[in-house]
Amino acid sequence: YVRAGAEQWERWLQATVELLGGCPCEDGCPRCVLSPKCGNGNQFLDKHAALELAERMSGTRFRALR
Repeated sequence: YVRAGAEQWERWLQATVELLGGCPCEDGCPRCVLSPKCGNGNQFLDKHAALELAERMSGTRFRALR
């Protein structure tokens, strides 16, 4: 599983960048970062920080369609 995950890593990161950047919400919603199962009410989840982290890890920036 580790090898398969490593092979998919870049694809997963790019999909994360596209999901977070493409979601029309302002600060996070169940579609992009919030979880109904989160034990602390999603208080520490941050859409903008997650997008920045994913962009840095993948070496790409989200480009919105115009």
